[in-house]
Amino acid sequence: TSFSDYDDSDWYYESVEGMTEFLKGKDGDRFAGADNITFAETLKITLERFGYGQSRGDTSYAKAQNNWSKGYYSKAEEMGISLLDPDKLITRGEMAKLIVEVTLKEPRTHSSSSFGDVDESNRYFDYIETLKDYEIVSGDSATGSYRPNDSINRAETAKIIDYAYETLQFETLDVNEIKDLAK
Repeated sequence: TSFSDYDDSDWYYESVEGMTEFLKGKDGDRFAGADNITFAETLKITLERFGYGQSRGDTSYAKAQNNWSKGYYSKAEEMGISLLDPDKLITRGEMAKLIVEVTLKEPRTHSSSSFGDVDESNRYFDYIETLKDYEIVSGDSATGSYRPNDSINRAETAKIIDYAYETLQFETLDVNEIKDLAK
């Protein structure tokens, strides 16, 4: 294993191991799966997993200008992704929006909710439902909830980003990229 604090029996093991070339641990060799994750960390993992990486340019987002993540913020600005404070703990709703913006650009429009705690008035409603459509998120089956305002941890983040990549990687390909691959 790449990190000392989990093994191949953990539910998020394969997702994390598939991203170790750019996924950093905490305090050296610990993955710290139960720890909450910041917006900047989630942005980096998402952009790296989908092959966008970071830009060398500067960001206009003031709080990221002197932050380790400024190249990711610059890339996100180029892509039209909504940005949040780099040190903000990301919520489950914010993560759904980030993934949709990176991959599909816009969410699908929905008229009913799959989750008891996410109604049509929730600002992340269509983003969450779009990920549900693709079976990337399922919520809490015991309670029928998604908890859109709760922070998300590193293990959940890795698993959701990995599911999103496996499900949506072909949705994000540019036709010209496919033509270049065929040459």
